[in-house]
Amino acid sequence: MPSLLTHADKMQFIDGILAKDSKVILTCKKHAYSYGTKKPPVFNCRDCTMVSFVGLMCNTPPEKRQETLEMLEYSVNKLIEADRKGELRKQKFLARPEVTISKE
Repeated sequence: MPSLLTHADKMQFIDGILAKDSKVILTCKKHAYSYGTKKPPVFNCRDCTMVSFVGLMCNTPPEKRQETLEMLEYSVNKLIEADRKGELRKQKFLARPEVTISKE
């Protein structure tokens, strides 16, 4: 099916969305979750997870995106391995992390 928009029209549209003063809000319709809100995403919802990942990548500086993507890929693979071994427990996974701050 031929496109109704020319390539130039598409690029102009994309440039408008990506302009610095533009704002795009990704939302999971099922859970009304949007990236950056105080409401947490639903852990096992595909759309909430997609909103989280896309939001993270969009808010990561371009020079750090590859590094962030590699970190996410590594983390997801480790979670999959732990789940297959029966080592992933929801209670432990959802527990609040211990955070320490130190000056280097």
